[in-house]
This record gives sequence, C-alpha cells and structure tokens, in this order.
Amino acid sequence: MSVDVEEVRQRLTVGLGVWMDEALELVEDINREKVAALARFDPDDSESTGICY
Repeated sequence: MSVDVEEVRQRLTVGLGVWMDEALELVEDINREKVAALARFDPDDSESTGICY
C-alpha cells in the first residue's frame, strides 16, 4: 500500500483549517457571552452577582 504524502498533507491542512475555524468561532461565542454578562453585572444586585449577603 503506497501513501501519497502530498495528498495526506493537503487533507491534514484542510482538516486543521476547518478545526481552527470552528475553534475561533467558539472563542468568539464565549467572548460575546462574557461581554453580555459583564454588561448585565451590577455589584449591588445579588441576582446579578450570585452573592447574597
């Protein structure tokens, strides 16, 4: 069985590119959620902070 090294390299490059795109989208989603959470944050509101005194 022979392996076409160039084909394997191309497939890995495409696969890694797709994976990186998905990872970047996930990071962007997480950052949007963090920004939204910070926008809702009110240190004087126990529902916002989750801390009850």
